[in-house]
Amino acid sequence: MSGTSAGRAGKRGAEKGIELSDRYEVYPDQPLPFLNSPGCDAVAALDKRNPSLALFALICSRELAPRVDAVRSLSHVESSAFLTPRASGIITQASDQKRKFVIIFEQPRGERVQSEPSASFQPLSEDDLIRGVITPMVTNLRELGGRILAHRAIRADNIFTSGGSNQEIILGECVSSPAGYFQPVIYEPIDAGMSTPSGRGPGYISDDFYALGVLIAVLSHGGNPVPQLSDQEVVASKIAVGSYATLVGQARVSLKLMEALRGLLCDDPAERWNIMDLDLWANGRHLSPKQATLSAKAARAFEFDGEEYNTARGLSFAMGHNWSLAQETLRDDALEGWVRRSLSDEKCASAILKASRMSRMGGEGGGGQDKAVAGVLTALDHLAPIRYKSISARLDGLAQALAIDFDKDHVPQMISEVVRSKLHKSWIEVQPSMKPEYVPWIRQADIIESFVNRSRIGFGPERALYECNSSWPCLSPLLKNDFVNEGAELLPALERLAQDGIPDYVPMDRHIAAFSATRVKNLSERLFIQLAEPADKLQYNVSVLRLFSEIQRATGPEALPNTARWFAKLLGPITETYHFRSFRQQLSKGIEGATQSGDLAELLWLVDNENLRQQDEVGFAQAQNEFASIAGQITWHEDGALTSDAHVAAISQRASAVVSAVLASVSIAVMSFIYVT
Repeated sequence: MSGTSAGRAGKRGAEKGIELSDRYEVYPDQPLPFLNSPGCDAVAALDKRNPSLALFALICSRELAPRVDAVRSLSHVESSAFLTPRASGIITQASDQKRKFVIIFEQPRGERVQSEPSASFQPLSEDDLIRGVITPMVTNLRELGGRILAHRAIRADNIFTSGGSNQEIILGECVSSPAGYFQPVIYEPIDAGMSTPSGRGPGYISDDFYALGVLIAVLSHGGNPVPQLSDQEVVASKIAVGSYATLVGQARVSLKLMEALRGLLCDDPAERWNIMDLDLWANGRHLSPKQATLSAKAARAFEFDGEEYNTARGLSFAMGHNWSLAQETLRDDALEGWVRRSLSDEKCASAILKASRMSRMGGEGGGGQDKAVAGVLTALDHLAPIRYKSISARLDGLAQALAIDFDKDHVPQMISEVVRSKLHKSWIEVQPSMKPEYVPWIRQADIIESFVNRSRIGFGPERALYECNSSWPCLSPLLKNDFVNEGAELLPALERLAQDGIPDYVPMDRHIAAFSATRVKNLSERLFIQLAEPADKLQYNVSVLRLFSEIQRATGPEALPNTARWFAKLLGPITETYHFRSFRQQLSKGIEGATQSGDLAELLWLVDNENLRQQDEVGFAQAQNEFASIAGQITWHEDGALTSDAHVAAISQRASAVVSAVLASVSIAVMSFIYVT
């Protein structure tokens, strides 16, 4: 591999890469397929300060967003046994001008232990497993545990040989896609394996110890130990006989490895080995891992979908995969009777009876039926994830499922129904104990509920998505060619969108509104109320401009000329709503100036100026009154009223009265003069 890397370094010297952080260069036209991660393409990269260092970059997907928070946390880790991020950021691809989030790593010197999940390879010896795999993995898991971060991608096709004489493995990256999403089912604990990939959630450190146990089983076997089983059959087998029996079974394993495998593959997370147990075992201490506690078997089987089931957990798993038939099963008391008589579980039977009655009260296809089925599945198996229709998610996976599957049919609606029906709280109530790690996930589910209950723009499931997935990029279709995961990046993205031509549509949708409300601090709720209640189309556009002017004030940049031109085009008709020509001219000139400066607040002041509007209205009212008066006089003259008999008679009377008064005054004056003299 070193010769190949040297060849790439020489080629890079002659070509210009895409700069990242003023230090690195990324080469999207130079793929490195052997370093691809699921959902991400690997390409060559260069550290300009250390050109001899072999690097690669993973180009991440917007829809399956990277774990940006984990990238930041692990970028400070220096480890020779773990691929950790050296840098990350956004680049613009020259081929299609799409902006992508990329993560840069150092290239491992060796090859993947397993080329892909179904490949076979030479099994590792016990000594190679202990020294080359378990020892460095203990170091990695201790580092991750100290950061309260689960890897969630420990598997044989994500570890590399070191290329040195010690043959220690290097653990691959875990940050380029959502936690656990691409993990094969055999590496997942039972509850995570029952979940959809999107609903597995960030998970726990105990999940990584379980995956390490599966990794040891795979490496000692030389590949997947149960290739003949489908994913559903793997989970069903783990439920029936336990993970150890499913994955190890009768395989020949040394007593020392058997002890570690039993401890790591324990299906009870509370009894599963942790870092202290592994340390003790590695130092020669003999531990006695607790044997798997299997579900109680019924005295007689219950038939469902043509199969017979002897355990409540097995039946619950099967019913979750056939929702409509599960609804039919609740229409009589057969299931409740089986649990009460064959399993002697009065508590579970009472829960099922209550849910069955709710189902029958709900009617055909009612929401009550779906809630009843969910309740029955939880009663039959309290360790299983939350299941509702096609949703299957761990408590910590609800928010991630909302983000990943947001554009899939009815997923936001179904997750909304889950939290509105308090199914997450019902799940908590049947757990043997309240664990501290449940608290933040309960709070997160409550946050989802609080926003989905408010449907107006800026709220709803979109708001819940961004509130509960702090680094998830904005999923607005307007930004499909960009990667915007921070509030300060929103307006620059819209500015780029308008640089090649001003669109005809308004740069606003439910995603942009919810993203803004979440990622930009101190935005008034009033801004979103105005978006939801516009008087007309022009007022809606003004409301959008008002929101964006506040975002520009809070996050910058100072100049957004393309965005200003965009709004000037949308709001141009406002000038025609003014009556005075001088005002229209003044407004047009002001808009042109604001457009050039790119100041959205100035543009808003012009198009939403109450003083100017009031002056225009008052002046127009006065003009209307003057016009009406003049028009009345013109009409009066045109109608001949000036020479009409009535008007002439009235004028004559008034003239006679005036003349009489004048003559009388003169007569009095003359007589007074004569009398005095």
